[in-house]
Amino acid sequence: MKYIKYVGHIINEPGPRGIIDVDRTITRVQEGWNDYNLDLRLDLANHSPTGFCWGYGGSGPAQTALAILADYFGDDETALRLYQQFKSMVIAALPMDQDFELTGEQINNAILAIHAIVAENIVQNQSRNMV
Repeated sequence: MKYIKYVGHIINEPGPRGIIDVDRTITRVQEGWNDYNLDLRLDLANHSPTGFCWGYGGSGPAQTALAILADYFGDDETALRLYQQFKSMVIAALPMDQDFELTGEQINNAILAIHAIVAENIVQNQSRNMV
């Protein structure tokens, strides 16, 4: 498997009261491929038409999680099924006011953890229903 990572970048400008965020981008970097900025993927879900964000559990991070997973998997259905949990587990935990790098290995580990949680919930629900 080729090395892949997603780089979140905050674009700042001086404002009347200090530095302000102007935009946030996420770039896909993969060995042997041209880097490119991710699309918001508003066609899948319109959480944040104003752009990407990270570091909390809101609409901007939901859009970020959806865009990353849709690109990573190349499968919109998989991205739609997993992005809210991925947002809560990974994107919300990123530093809000800093750039970030997220590797393919980190994404895989998070998805495995999400699947483990879902499986555990299924087992617990089945156990409750047997009583």
